[in-house]
Amino acid sequence: EEDKGFDVNLLRAGQQFMARESSQQGVADKHYLKHSTLRFLTEVCIASQARSIAATAQSFVGKALRALSERPDSVQLLGFDQGRNFAPRKLATGRHILDVYKGVFLIRIGHYGAGFFAYVQYALNQIQYCERHELLPVVHYNDAHSNHFFDRQVGEDMWDYYFEPVAGYTKGDIDRLVADEGDPLSDQHIHQMSDAQIMDLCQFDPDSIFHYTYGYWRENPPPDHAIWYAAMRSKGHRYVARYIKVKESILAEAEEFFVRQLQGHSVLGVHIRGTDMRYAPPVPLERFIEEIDRQLDLGFDKIFVATDQSQYIEILKQRYNDRLVYFDCLRSTDANNPMWLAGRSPAQQGKEVLMDALLLSRCAYMLKSPSAVSEFAHYFRPMLRSLDLNHHRLKFGNRDYAMPGLGYGNYPNAWDAVGVESVNAIGSPSQQPWTTPAVSFLAP
Repeated sequence: EEDKGFDVNLLRAGQQFMARESSQQGVADKHYLKHSTLRFLTEVCIASQARSIAATAQSFVGKALRALSERPDSVQLLGFDQGRNFAPRKLATGRHILDVYKGVFLIRIGHYGAGFFAYVQYALNQIQYCERHELLPVVHYNDAHSNHFFDRQVGEDMWDYYFEPVAGYTKGDIDRLVADEGDPLSDQHIHQMSDAQIMDLCQFDPDSIFHYTYGYWRENPPPDHAIWYAAMRSKGHRYVARYIKVKESILAEAEEFFVRQLQGHSVLGVHIRGTDMRYAPPVPLERFIEEIDRQLDLGFDKIFVATDQSQYIEILKQRYNDRLVYFDCLRSTDANNPMWLAGRSPAQQGKEVLMDALLLSRCAYMLKSPSAVSEFAHYFRPMLRSLDLNHHRLKFGNRDYAMPGLGYGNYPNAWDAVGVESVNAIGSPSQQPWTTPAVSFLAP
């Protein structure tokens, strides 16, 4: 890398630092270690010469920058290629799981009727638990807990429809090892959380990955939302980049769609949450249209919209004609989430949500409201900038909003609140929008 102008001494120091950290944290997968080392060194070298740096307090990069250079004044998120990462593989021949890990942890859904990316978030947070306790993470998302994306005709594990195993092993692999009388792995080495523990981890553990300020952070609001979102997105990207490898067939389909519909254009991404949204105040469609118009005036010539509400598509098509692009998927006409509707196979519905997030991540800029879909677009590509139209609003119609079932009660659906307003009379913005900062400081 000398021809790129990187400091050779910094490279060597970084290699030594990475070796120490990997040894201390028990990273045994040489395939992953090789590529993560290259990625790590590239980040450090780029960051050391930049005015702003991508790091959180406990990341390898953050630790290295404190160890190898002065602490930066600011933080900028660095991105990688659309989920094409190097997920840990199975251990090399001759090495056993119990040589490296204290046991196996089965990652379960633990929640009834959640959305697609909520399930991915549950996996990421349980993976963090595995790292802390030196357990091998194995995702097993079967038909329990009203899993609306489970399709027995496709397979017995929903995770396998969309992603590679997070650490190289499937539930079937583990079952075969346990059944092998000559293998030391037994049922006593298999661990999992109860439903209540999973929900507590994902909702009320401040070290977990959150898509917006619910659960613990609703009761303990962060003093600075910009810093909070930057930290969550940095952590989310770090775990997605290591553990979440989207199936190549899905990545190829997303790439084909982007090339055919959007390549060569300046693309504005828009994610509008409708249907059963109750956990945050809905943003009127008029407000989105105001901002879309403003962004088009700034030079965008294509709009990629992701939404679960068919009425939004029809209204936007009338206004923006061939500038509007969207992925063909099942949408709702009322307050029922599409995952509750007939008309698509469960596995196909999950793929459509994943495709929307992948395509949003390819846009030059994104308009959004609190949502797991739009946050995962950031996790897939952390250099993506966005404007959140209601990040700090806690009330709508003078009533508090939060996730149903957590003691806050049930409130009007997004479409009920949004659809009653005329989109033909665009008024002034209801609030000052908040733009995701390209550079912001992350406290240690």
